[in-house]
Amino acid sequence: MGDIRVFRNAAQLAALPADTTAVKGDDVVDRDLEDIHDLDSLSVVYLDGCSNLTDAALVHVARIRKLEELYVTGDGITDDGLATLSGCRDLVEFGLDAPISGEGFRHLEGLPSLAELHLPMCPKLDPANLPILAMLPVLTKLGFYSCRRMTDGWLDRIAGITGLRALELRNCPEVSRERIQRLSGEIPGLVVDRT
Repeated sequence: MGDIRVFRNAAQLAALPADTTAVKGDDVVDRDLEDIHDLDSLSVVYLDGCSNLTDAALVHVARIRKLEELYVTGDGITDDGLATLSGCRDLVEFGLDAPISGEGFRHLEGLPSLAELHLPMCPKLDPANLPILAMLPVLTKLGFYSCRRMTDGWLDRIAGITGLRALELRNCPEVSRERIQRLSGEIPGLVVDRT
């Protein structure tokens, strides 16, 4: 991973070294990402702590030719906004900290390389939408972080993701050890990390 830099406008973004793969800052807004696709060597993008981002930011990021990893924070990112990522065929790893319900996971179904999905906080995630993830053809790792609303019932819905090999449940206190053990039996080869 390259340097983490805060940029405030497109001119600063264009001046970043080619190996820079991450930006951080609450003052980053959608228009700051308009030229991000011009950084030809970019394959990993971290937009951490950028809570002002909306679906428009995803439009800019989705134009990166060889996007393999994307981590984005944005209070204005919606389920419908995930549709813009449907053309990111090289995307292997995706982390999203946004107030989505999970209905938008259906837009990720056509991503042939998406193997890892990381979902911190999950403030509005509806567990009824978790079975949609079973449609992701190569999803093998799923992570939930500080999802205090997550219960054993969520794992009932995850049980249908039979290709899952790794499940991270960090700081999800309402999930019982007993249900985790049962899930491990329901999905052969699953390793659950609850650290």
